Amino acid sequence: MSVIPEASDVGSDHRRHDSPEWARRPSRRLRRSDLLAVILQRQSSLTWGDSFAMHREPPTFRATIHRNGTIRLVDWGPWLASGGPLYSLLQARGRAGVAIADLTTIRDDAGIAIELIVAFRCGESPTHREALTAWAACVGYRRVWLDDQIVELEPIPGGAAQTRCTGCRARIIDADESFWEFVRLRGAFPTVCVLCGSDLPQWTPVGQKNTGTRDSDPTENSRRSACR
Repeated sequence: MSVIPEASDVGSDHRRHDSPEWARRPSRRLRRSDLLAVILQRQSSLTWGDSFAMHREPPTFRATIHRNGTIRLVDWGPWLASGGPLYSLLQARGRAGVAIADLTTIRDDAGIAIELIVAFRCGESPTHREALTAWAACVGYRRVWLDDQIVELEPIPGGAAQTRCTGCRARIIDADESFWEFVRLRGAFPTVCVLCGSDLPQWTPVGQKNTGTRDSDPTENSRRSACR
């Protein structure tokens, strides 16, 4: 892992995130009834107990997606707002251009995250969908289930990925095989800075336009650290 110190710890360059062309294959637009039929068909091969467990399974992550393409994840918890008196606060975030979504991972027999079910809580737009599907392809997901659409992806995990800590402002780069094993098993990039403990936006491939970051120090110090 490489860590590049940031000369300034204030401000950020909120440049528009352009989803790369390789991030998505042509998607299939479905009516709600068609999507429900597909889900029921997928569940028909499960035993009654497995199907019941699937309905009871909580989401894996809650994602916050900004219009500039920046994505932040936290592990899902029952304390997160999804309705009730706090619903108006969710809708206010949507009007401000911030999308919030619950993400549920589907794993293969080896525990690798291969599909992603997305339930937007507020702020859904084509821009937010594109940012989320581009991120999913980078992580290695093969398919994303949206409310009215199934997006087939060409997963492209591997290579150098980067992010910038929101606390110490260090730029962090990693391309090690163990890093990508962690990402594929977790279904997401590391979310905690190993230097200061602050949160990390989800990573992007090196060479892709960064979101909400600015490089002012070209020096690079190699450092390996554990993923979290």
